Amino acid sequence: MLHGAQSRQLLQTIIDKKIPVTLSYLAKDGWLVSRAVFVEIAEKTFAIRITPRKKTQMETLEIGQTIGISFKLGYGREYDKYVFDTMITGLNSSDPNTNVDFVLALPEEIEMIPRRGYLRVKPPNDHKIPVRFWHRYYTTDENNKTTIASGPTWQAKLIDVSASGMQIALPVFPKNDFKKGDNVGIKFTPLEFETPMHLNAQVRNAIPTADGKNVCIGLEMIGLEASPEGRLNLSRLVSIVEQYHQIDHS
Repeated sequence: MLHGAQSRQLLQTIIDKKIPVTLSYLAKDGWLVSRAVFVEIAEKTFAIRITPRKKTQMETLEIGQTIGISFKLGYGREYDKYVFDTMITGLNSSDPNTNVDFVLALPEEIEMIPRRGYLRVKPPNDHKIPVRFWHRYYTTDENNKTTIASGPTWQAKLIDVSASGMQIALPVFPKNDFKKGDNVGIKFTPLEFETPMHLNAQVRNAIPTADGKNVCIGLEMIGLEASPEGRLNLSRLVSIVEQYHQIDHS
């Protein structure tokens, strides 16, 4: 965990090296993910820039909104990932034809996630890990309040998992139509007698198996960087990856 001068120095490094960052935030239609760059840092704030081609994302960002930020730092496959949440405090440009800079509060701390947590691992051979998941529908009422509704629950089998996502196998049914970009909720128990995990994810792909009996669904975790509770889940996912790896090699 980086604090104070350490986190400030890290953000300055990201600016100097022009390293892109990923934003994650809850909008009216569900969780969104977009890219940006850091452009400057001040005493208590820093600024990020989103280009005009990302206008749809710009329109979903508002002053006072909490967002999660993540980025990688390292060379090739030797990198670590850093995550924190912050709040939008201002806007530096109102011209839609120019780059738009959002001003954000400097984070109190930045958490480092080691690269090994993002390596995909299979569950131990003698463990069949069921995964329950369901569609999550985000709607906005006349008062601009977002509500969340859930669809039917499906049960699949865990194929592999990392801190960034998982792959599951779902038996083919007439109504389990999952497609890229769908928001889903996930519940699974990593190992027997452990506390179940509840996560938000988005479907990245859904591919039928060769025998036509199952659909392999790739899921990307979302929103983990955007709150302290989410980062606790992120840390636990890293621990799960390490547990599976140790059991597999014991």
